[in-house]
Amino acid sequence: MTIYWVNLVNSGYLWIPAFLVESKLDMSISQGGADLKKYLSEIMAEVRLPRRDFRLLEADVREGVKYLMYNTSLTLEEAFERIGYDIFGSFYMPPDHSEWYPLDSAAKVYPLSMTTARMSMYRISANMDREVVPELLQLALHAVIKRFPTFATILKRGIFWHYLDARRKRFVIEKEEKIPCSPIKLDTIRDQVFRLVYFKNRISLEVIHCVSDGYGGMALLKTLLAEYMRMLGVPDLCKEGILDINESPDPEELIDAFPMVDRAEEMTAYGSGRAIQIRGKRAIVQPAQIIHFHIPSAELMQTAKSLGGSVTCYLLSAMFLAAKAAGKKRSGVFRIQVPVNMRQYYPIKTLRNFSMYATISIPYDEVVTMEELIPMVDWQLKAKITKRPLDGMVANTLGLVCNPLLRRAPLFLKGFLISQITNNITRKSFTAVLSNLGNDSGSFGSFVKSFEAIPGPCNSNQVGCGIMSYNDTAIFSITKPTHDHSFEAALYKILTSSGLTVTVSGNY
Repeated sequence: MTIYWVNLVNSGYLWIPAFLVESKLDMSISQGGADLKKYLSEIMAEVRLPRRDFRLLEADVREGVKYLMYNTSLTLEEAFERIGYDIFGSFYMPPDHSEWYPLDSAAKVYPLSMTTARMSMYRISANMDREVVPELLQLALHAVIKRFPTFATILKRGIFWHYLDARRKRFVIEKEEKIPCSPIKLDTIRDQVFRLVYFKNRISLEVIHCVSDGYGGMALLKTLLAEYMRMLGVPDLCKEGILDINESPDPEELIDAFPMVDRAEEMTAYGSGRAIQIRGKRAIVQPAQIIHFHIPSAELMQTAKSLGGSVTCYLLSAMFLAAKAAGKKRSGVFRIQVPVNMRQYYPIKTLRNFSMYATISIPYDEVVTMEELIPMVDWQLKAKITKRPLDGMVANTLGLVCNPLLRRAPLFLKGFLISQITNNITRKSFTAVLSNLGNDSGSFGSFVKSFEAIPGPCNSNQVGCGIMSYNDTAIFSITKPTHDHSFEAALYKILTSSGLTVTVSGNY
């Protein structure tokens, strides 16, 4: 039997059956001039969806109203005002047939090498200070998705390339039951190109790379959190990185920015040769493990500074040492891929993919101590995370997808050719990946405790790592393809031996 947790204000809390709540809600129709049908008709006025979706959206509003009335003591009218009469706007109408989006230049290769078991994607999570209210999270998604039209799409096959086709439907949240970054189903028009899940006090957004990079995903998550907390009654806490959901999308947010990059004098190679891989038998289900190292941000920055490097430089050096302890071979080269946001060189507001990467390479014999590694890693970071080599990598990407012969090839042939090229380039070319989504000084105050950035499953035995700092906590997340614990055990020992306080969580 469905039950509701009812706030009796000064008298504590009480569980009551759903049918009594619904009866009381219906009684409210005629009390104090509050008219439920009138409010519902007003809020649903511009929704033009098939009957099934219309009724489900209307039910979502009812559930949100019930929660607000019986958990925050709002009146019926106040509950509807809190939700907002313009929550749906004019978005939920049939899209124009011309509303579709070609994949950006970097995204074009992703669906051609994707399988039902392996999908290039990422996950960003916010750990809240209280348990998630799914009724309001669902409404927040309805309110926010109209501001991110490239996310309100489905991936479809064209004659020559895949593309994103606009959809108007009830985009849904899910209670988390699957392994993080499990492949997203993309077979039917009712599927969606992202997954929004909740578990206890955690809200997670998972996105396939065909749609956006971490910058765009973070913009969606932060805007969603702001709207969700507004519905909870939390006052506006910040504006940084949060889009106004009542504004029309800026056309620049929807563009493919790669063709706007300056022409490079020479192309930068993606990678060459095989890198040393992490030992252990690759598990059938991916990712096999996800582990989080919780580190005080001040300690991490101070430790990196004392050794003469940035936080990224320090963590990369520690990863090289851990990879040596967990590597399959005792000779060769370790390579770690570092994604780089191109928006720092080109002030373009696109919310689609606009990232390249630098490759930091250290031979096996030169991976000895942190003191020796940090100057080498620091030099490579400064040399490779600059505009010129990154422009060269963009030129390489454009050279591939704009090749006249490849462009004219039908999709099935193009898929075979590109999958062969990308597999030769990326398979076993890297030991690990480190994605640093940066530091947030506390945009949401104490209502958000921390953020997590998790790369999806990698090729071969690569280890995927992501770090994000919020307030006084940095979370370093590790995505493992094997059940072997050598890498994370060595990394933990290295970090704690530097004097860091490290707390571990996850499925280790």
